[in-house]
Amino acid sequence: MASDRETWSPSLQAARSRANLGLPLSGNTRFRFLKRIVYRISWLFLNHQIAYNEHMASALEEVLEAVAKRQDELVKLLSEKLELGLLQANREIGDHISRFQSEMAKLQLDLAQIRVELSQLADKPAHDASGC
Repeated sequence: MASDRETWSPSLQAARSRANLGLPLSGNTRFRFLKRIVYRISWLFLNHQIAYNEHMASALEEVLEAVAKRQDELVKLLSEKLELGLLQANREIGDHISRFQSEMAKLQLDLAQIRVELSQLADKPAHDASGC
């Protein structure tokens, strides 16, 4: 996940790069001699601070990894739920379409029956009139 770490917070990257408090001193450092004396005198405290800084940066990276993993799990879960919802919606729509098609077929049969009856009624007065 090293490539993911590069995209994490710039603040965390800056903290990680400064976790060692600038130690060891580079050869081009101004007042290198004085800084070395200060570092040696304060090393008793600085080594604990460096360890703390490194542990905190590592802990933050672990939290970010856990969050990223949980995010991936949630995306997968939501995708599955969405897919199931879509399948259910498709089934329900299919059921509604089938019901409407069935109802439409019944209505068409009823309409055909009404047309037959109307044509019979239309022919009947003509027979009754000619028969009288």
